[in-house]
Amino acid sequence: MAILLWPKIRDAAWMLVIFGAIIAYIETVYSILKIFGIAGQEFIILGSIPLFSLILPSVRMIFFIAAFAIMVYKQSGNN
Repeated sequence: MAILLWPKIRDAAWMLVIFGAIIAYIETVYSILKIFGIAGQEFIILGSIPLFSLILPSVRMIFFIAAFAIMVYKQSGNN
């Protein structure tokens, strides 16, 4: 769906929101696969924290924060 909307939207803020939603979907699918035991063991571990479980929520929030910042900047009239 996001690929179909890409040429129509062309707004950086909305594209970041779409990317954040895609990452949230990937995170949900990955957590379900881990619950059912289908997802393998963590390959990269930072200390005692699995790196993949740390990166997905962080990247999702970074996309949403960047989209919010761009929207606020455009609404402030400094385009």
